Amino acid sequence: MSDVFISYSRKDGEFVQRLSTAFVGANRVVWIDWQDIARGDEWWRTIEGGIEDAENFICIISENWLTSKICHKELLHAREQNKRVLPIIRQRIEGETLIRVEQAWNSADWNATPAGDNWTFLKARNWIFFDSDDISRFLSEFNALLKALDEDQPHIKAHTRFQADALEWQRSERNPSFLLGGDQLTFAEKWLSESAGKQPEPTQVQREFIAASWKEENARQRRIRQLRRATIGLGIVGVIAALVAALMFGQASSANQEREAAIVARGQAEAEQSILGTREAAANEQIGTAARILSTATVVARQVDEGGATLDAVNIQLQDSNAQVAAANRSLATATIVARQVGQAEATLEVINAELSVANDSLAQVPPTLTAVALAVADAQRQQDISMRFADAILQMEDTPSEAQRTIERIIADYPDEALTYLGRGLISWSQGNIDDAIADFTYAIDLNPQFVRAYMNRANAYSNQGQIGDAVADFIRVIEIDPHNAQAYYNLGTIVARQGHLEEAIVHFTRAIELDPQLALAYYNRGLAYSIQEHLEDAITDFSYAIELDPQFIDAYNNRGVAYMMQGALDQAMVDFNRAIKINDQFMNPYAGRGIAYYSLGNFQAALNDWQTFEELGGHLPAELVSIRDALLATLTPMPTPSATPND
Repeated sequence: MSDVFISYSRKDGEFVQRLSTAFVGANRVVWIDWQDIARGDEWWRTIEGGIEDAENFICIISENWLTSKICHKELLHAREQNKRVLPIIRQRIEGETLIRVEQAWNSADWNATPAGDNWTFLKARNWIFFDSDDISRFLSEFNALLKALDEDQPHIKAHTRFQADALEWQRSERNPSFLLGGDQLTFAEKWLSESAGKQPEPTQVQREFIAASWKEENARQRRIRQLRRATIGLGIVGVIAALVAALMFGQASSANQEREAAIVARGQAEAEQSILGTREAAANEQIGTAARILSTATVVARQVDEGGATLDAVNIQLQDSNAQVAAANRSLATATIVARQVGQAEATLEVINAELSVANDSLAQVPPTLTAVALAVADAQRQQDISMRFADAILQMEDTPSEAQRTIERIIADYPDEALTYLGRGLISWSQGNIDDAIADFTYAIDLNPQFVRAYMNRANAYSNQGQIGDAVADFIRVIEIDPHNAQAYYNLGTIVARQGHLEEAIVHFTRAIELDPQLALAYYNRGLAYSIQEHLEDAITDFSYAIELDPQFIDAYNNRGVAYMMQGALDQAMVDFNRAIKINDQFMNPYAGRGIAYYSLGNFQAALNDWQTFEELGGHLPAELVSIRDALLATLTPMPTPSATPND
């Protein structure tokens, strides 16, 4: 919105430019039509919008303005919107000037323009004179203009805002979704009652808009009261809460279980991808990264032993050396392992790699030596071999489980001191349902490497699955101590404490997860569930909406946002979300239960019965309270059968 709309004749453009500059210097937003564009419907609608969005209407009164049909049309629209009109007198209209103006108005083509009525209206306003080019006079009058603009600002701003809202409602053919509600409606009613005697007065469309808003709000409140009466009397509040609790904190529908598993697993993706990937994937990784990094490390070490060189020189050496060492290292090393071992100088290998694209920085002349590089390569080889062999075991698991078991036993025999070995066996045990064995392996992996985040994460998830909540919480806290930026750890911790009923603590953890990973849709979703249970429905709806924005197919988020809307009494919006969830997957039973309650509250009893029947057919179990309602409806809606005629004996 703008502070002022300036209506002017282009013949007075030089003065208007000066006035506009002064407004900008005073930090005021000005709407001016500078462009001499074709006069069409689109152009005029733009002008109307500028007038409607401005808090004040200023007209630059001169003979030119008074004899401009467009200027009169702009003023007429401002008057229709009850805008505060401030006439600026650029040229005094009297004597021969007034005669010329009136003569122009008396011509035939001015019959449809309310010029005389506009002039009468303007003469009744307080005028501000800018008819002198003296700079001190200009500044004095401009300060008076600013003072006039600042008068009764709260009333003016509210008038502008509610007029814009009312016009949007009117242009939408009075669609109820554009009406005010809640605190906004309360404020609008207060503003309207306090507007008596103030200028500008409320417009007719504003009065109708606020009245219609109250009518809709009262109807909504009646629906809420009816719903509450029904829910309190028949226990449906508990039913609605059950709809939320049934999906509570990570226990998503079958359509979203894979999503949950993926989110939980993402924190340990590096190890699991290595273990569960195919041999082809592992080979691609080692070819793509290991040989390149090892060749880099070897050359770096050689350059250090020779006394150091610039990175330009290292680049040249790398190009000559890559071909020689690539074949020897095609099945070895990962980039991160080698980088960690080599990085004993002022710059780590990661920094050195980055600086390969930035010339003229000298390489630090301290070890690593070729011995250190060889050790790193050996470590990388072990890690890669473990990953590839576990991949083979996974591939063997379905067809030849005994051979898979022998493969796992050989890995353990060959690498008894590698933490990754036991993480891999633990994951396979868990996939087969042997959670206790998995926990034992994760624990042994942690004993071998107390900083092994992925082992803690998997053990925590296994503990949670077993109901060992205290142990799971301890492991997630340990992950956060090791890696304070692990969003999945905060998310999982929030999920566990939420299931224990500690909603405030859960919200803190979900919020931290979102801060670390704003793309974590499930964190928004579960925080929304916590807010729903607390009946912080606006916050819940906001979080469900974020989850849907991140994942437009997030069926549970649609369903639970529908439940939140229903708890607010916004049944139409609830229906939209339930319908969307059903459209995504018509075999997902939960939205049928919620939509059935919405239909019931709206008085569409047959539709409610149909949805509850579908809910049960899909495997749902209606709570006893809904069963009572359903049976009562069936008795009411189902006509009694007509007895058949019995022939006389």
